[in-house]
Amino acid sequence: MLSIVIHSYEHSNPMNYDLTVFHSSMKCLWSRYLALFRYCPDVWIEYAEYESEWNWEDSVSILKEGFEVMNNSCLFGLACCDFYEKHGHLEEAERQYQLQLQKMQQEYAQWQAEFNAAYSGGGYGGGDNYN
Repeated sequence: MLSIVIHSYEHSNPMNYDLTVFHSSMKCLWSRYLALFRYCPDVWIEYAEYESEWNWEDSVSILKEGFEVMNNSCLFGLACCDFYEKHGHLEEAERQYQLQLQKMQQEYAQWQAEFNAAYSGGGYGGGDNYN
């Protein structure tokens, strides 16, 4: 993935910027990367991982923005849980796991209701309830 190029070249600070300018430059690069791969959970997680080395609150903000973009992505939600767990924020990881579980249960219940409505009352199921 393109992040290999970012990690190997840009993270080495090839222009020898001072750290403040370097960090600002990297944030700009990650923003451009997100513009291209907005719906790719890995990019959001990698960006948050990079930012966690500088500022924890900014990395959490990145994840929150990712949730706004991909609020139905189970993959992104579980990756965020792993991110929090990896960084020792176990309470937040558990909270995120619970939220993901609730979302999955709600989506399953909705899917089950739609399925039953489509296949009951003389449909393909002949009135059977597929629970």
